Amino acid sequence: MLRIGTRGSPLALAQAERAIALDASAARAHRLQGEALAMLGEAGVEEAFERARVDPGEAALAELGLGRHLIAVGRRDEGIAALRRAVAASPTQPDALFTLARALGPTDEARGQLETALRARPDFAAAALALGETRQELGDARGAESAYRLAIDLDPRLVDARIGLATLALRAGRLGEARDAVAGE
Repeated sequence: MLRIGTRGSPLALAQAERAIALDASAARAHRLQGEALAMLGEAGVEEAFERARVDPGEAALAELGLGRHLIAVGRRDEGIAALRRAVAASPTQPDALFTLARALGPTDEARGQLETALRARPDFAAAALALGETRQELGDARGAESAYRLAIDLDPRLVDARIGLATLALRAGRLGEARDAVAGE
């Protein structure tokens, strides 16, 4: 039975397997196979990503996929190690930086990863929101406010960014600003 969000996965898996049948060394096909298997919750995910990462052109995305999978199955430390390899293979790959930062939690290292992700992809609203949350957790209210405002500018539908702004305003005793943040004004 398919889970929500995996409707295209059986087709993607079939396409990846056809490509592998034509060329067993096709690293991109192995990476796509790993992603499809992970979405479907089937066996063989790690092996597919292992075969993909031997190609330097696929290494970062293969490590990213492997890291996401390992974290999803409760192997956080191994997942973080894979994500670190993804960032090492491609230091400005925004999705790898973002995923590593989220896995690390609110740390100075995570803040740096998110800042780098935003420099690499200035329209990355989720990274701006995560940066706001991280800065807020680290006690940097001014930096958090700036990041939350950027997130809202990039995607006005990000309710969590509005809540973050409202929380900061309430903590500073600015009730009117908190109300405006929630109202989207």
